[in-house]
Amino acid sequence: MSEFFTLISPEEAFNKLISNLDFDIKTHEIATEDAYHRVLSEDIYSPINLPSFTKSTMDGYAVRATDTYGATTSLPTYLTLVDEISMGTKPSFHLSQSEAALIHTGGMLPKN
Repeated sequence: MSEFFTLISPEEAFNKLISNLDFDIKTHEIATEDAYHRVLSEDIYSPINLPSFTKSTMDGYAVRATDTYGATTSLPTYLTLVDEISMGTKPSFHLSQSEAALIHTGGMLPKN
């Protein structure tokens, strides 16, 4: 009865499994519109950056990092709210010292 309880290591089990599988991976090129529910055989990289600008990844405030250095809960930094940046609009201003702008997800970050 002990033969039913002979254990092998996970690595040995994996090697036995792999050695008994037949990997016949074939690749072919298809049009992008026909690629739905398909698996890529290699990574695809874009030749350009998309979007072509630095954007906000969440709703919040665009601030200059240097304006927040040293700020703590007990010693906050006060910033002036100067504008709002919606997704799809290019900011018509630059952030100056001690300024902030409300920014929505996907909004283009202003220059400083």
